[in-house]
Amino acid sequence: MSQVDYRISETETRPAVIVKEHDENCVNLQVFVDGSSDSGIFTPEQCACGLAWRTSVVRGDGIGQWQPPPEPPPDEDDKKKK
Repeated sequence: MSQVDYRISETETRPAVIVKEHDENCVNLQVFVDGSSDSGIFTPEQCACGLAWRTSVVRGDGIGQWQPPPEPPPDEDDKKKK
């Protein structure tokens, strides 16, 4: 399983886990919901339990699509080793 970002708006994403890979660009996700803060996007039941299924989600940067999370910046110790 891989963690990815699921886009819910132009400016926000939610963490998600790939639970099934149809191909490298289309997956089923389990999305971690931010409770009632996401009530306009997810159902009340999904908000209450904190999880939402999304099926056949395509890779991209649009709303309702997924992307790998950005690479973290190198930490200071790694910079000093180089």
